[in-house]
Amino acid sequence: MDVSPAPPWAELPDAVLLGIVRRIPCAFDRAHVGEICRSWRRTLLQIPPPRPLPGILLLTPHGPTLSFVVAGDAWCTHPAFVPEAFRRARYFGSYDDSWLFLAVGQDNGHALFNLTDSQEEELPNWGTFQLHDRELGAEILLVAATLSSSPNVHGSVAGGILTADLPPANSMEHIAFWRTGSDVMSKAIRASGVGPLEDVTYHDEAFHFLTLDDIIVVCRASMAEPGSPGKIVVVDEVHVSIELGNIAPRDELGYRDLRIVASYLVESRNDLLMVEKLAPNLLSPASAFRVFQMIKERLHDGQVRYSWEELTTKLDGRMLFVGQGCSRSYEAANYPGLDAGVYFLDDRSTRHDPKIPFQEARARRYLCSDNGKWSGTPPQIKLCVPDPGPSNHSPPVWFFP
Repeated sequence: MDVSPAPPWAELPDAVLLGIVRRIPCAFDRAHVGEICRSWRRTLLQIPPPRPLPGILLLTPHGPTLSFVVAGDAWCTHPAFVPEAFRRARYFGSYDDSWLFLAVGQDNGHALFNLTDSQEEELPNWGTFQLHDRELGAEILLVAATLSSSPNVHGSVAGGILTADLPPANSMEHIAFWRTGSDVMSKAIRASGVGPLEDVTYHDEAFHFLTLDDIIVVCRASMAEPGSPGKIVVVDEVHVSIELGNIAPRDELGYRDLRIVASYLVESRNDLLMVEKLAPNLLSPASAFRVFQMIKERLHDGQVRYSWEELTTKLDGRMLFVGQGCSRSYEAANYPGLDAGVYFLDDRSTRHDPKIPFQEARARRYLCSDNGKWSGTPPQIKLCVPDPGPSNHSPPVWFFP
């Protein structure tokens, strides 16, 4: 039997092949690299390259799309398969390995959906709340959520921000926890004594909730005991007030006419960062960003003082992808052709009008045009995908392959 000789590219040194793959940050394109030849596929299994970068999921009038940054300010867009039942859902977050948080009915039908293998898990739509000396059940609206680990890992816990249909005097935001894979909310904590909740992330084995008044509520939540049916125990709840330290006022940076319209928490290099989005008002496109690192200092009396220290405009080589409940940090050095910066999504609608999920479909207008990158150098803001127009169903959401 004649055996055709291997093509010359099949013998590429591992370092050369990995150098090629590092220049392909798009998950769609990278999936085809291993199909070129058997030796490439074997090498990539043995020496995994840096993970692909996130994409932007948009529900456009022509169908769902995923857009990925590929080089510099260039992006590529691919059609995305989303089941018909989820094409009118409101997406409110995402998690690694293709998981998406969504509400099929906008204000109900909360679920986790895996865009790669189509796994589905129900999330809570109802909760029990302690009001003074009695318990009251109510429908809930999940605003943001994240996980302690993959949903497929036993003991995974979800933490989120919700609003509940309670009597007016108690209709504020709550912090909530539940066991991944359960549609029963296990624990709700009223966010009293702090400002509105801005974001949530999982860092240093605890859920961190950021408020508008720069307080971080830290909750360590875990399963009550192995095999327990969804019972969650919040081991401790600490309100951490963080000082602004020696930070230049916005006026001195040329941001006199801008205000903070959104704040995000990002874990990066084992540290916790806070990213502020600046704009003239809640409905204006983003104008600039500021990035701060949380500094922990132990004082002589044993107390711990926390403060924010602003990072330089170069962000020390970081690529920060920010979104409520789903911000991530990547190292620009791992992706030749790409630079440090803050990549952001259009979340103006939900921040301006939190009740938009309760509106009729024809009245809902989720803005989807302000998706881009802030580099810190002129021109600071570069939009990254064409404007699909407002959506009646969902704002954009990050997709982490």
